[in-house]
Amino acid sequence: LLFEDSNHARFGAFCMGDWSMASELKSTGTGENFVFKFGNGGKVQTYPWSRTNRSYQIKTKKYIAVGTGTEGNAIRIDSELLHGTSSYCETFTSPTLSSNQEFECLRAEAWKI
Repeated sequence: LLFEDSNHARFGAFCMGDWSMASELKSTGTGENFVFKFGNGGKVQTYPWSRTNRSYQIKTKKYIAVGTGTEGNAIRIDSELLHGTSSYCETFTSPTLSSNQEFECLRAEAWKI
């Protein structure tokens, strides 16, 4: 997954496993998942699984999310791919990946390998 917010911050996630529909309490994915953001000069900063929890990825009818923690998800975006949030995430020990905790999605891309 790759996102660009309205302030042109680029960030995303590599997700292994099935994106099957789940309840908000069920996560899919594996410890191979990681999140990332592009820093200055296009340098990629990656955040691998921290082993703190197993909340890798969640898909519901209302949103998709990657990682969880007491402060929120590494990435959470609504089902219309318009609005999202990014917060410090314990799953990947990642900071806010977007330019602000709440963001408007300018572009979204997804690839399946």
